[in-house]
Amino acid sequence: MPRKPQPPKSRRTGAAVNWVVTLLTWGTPPAAGTPEIVPYYVHQMHLWEKQAPAWASLGPGIMESWAAEHPGRRPWSWWRHDAPRDEELKRGWYCHRHFPIARLKVAGAGRVAREHYPGIGARFWFGVPLEWIDTDPAQPIFVEAESVYLERFGLLLPEERHRLRAADKRAVPLAEILAAVPT
Repeated sequence: MPRKPQPPKSRRTGAAVNWVVTLLTWGTPPAAGTPEIVPYYVHQMHLWEKQAPAWASLGPGIMESWAAEHPGRRPWSWWRHDAPRDEELKRGWYCHRHFPIARLKVAGAGRVAREHYPGIGARFWFGVPLEWIDTDPAQPIFVEAESVYLERFGLLLPEERHRLRAADKRAVPLAEILAAVPT
């Protein structure tokens, strides 16, 4: 009689898979001192080439559970690997795959630093550029909500559309996004 497949006996394997899912979902490395994770592996998973195969195999499952819990939003690795790419921005950069089309600024004073200083690289967090100049605290910057971005590109899943609330379409303060970026 065939036997039912059993989960791996090693706790290390389970911890590593859980950590990889956390990275692919939220973009955050494991807590310091996690004994199951080899530091070299942590460094390697931050490299694009090492993340892509993990996202290819684990991404569909992550997306399914993510869409059920967070309609109108996408996990970190979706932004890193599957979001629409900025053809203009990637020209001339070896790491072009990292540059999604940015979420739009909808209010506030300031502009993306790369627009004024084209020689600098670009960093994004969930589709939002991280470097800004000419900002004014009296006029804080707001960017479009993820659901609005997804709708703009026709990427909102049909089952997500009916679950969105008005709050899911409100612009997000840049300060809130920058506060969430791991250091």
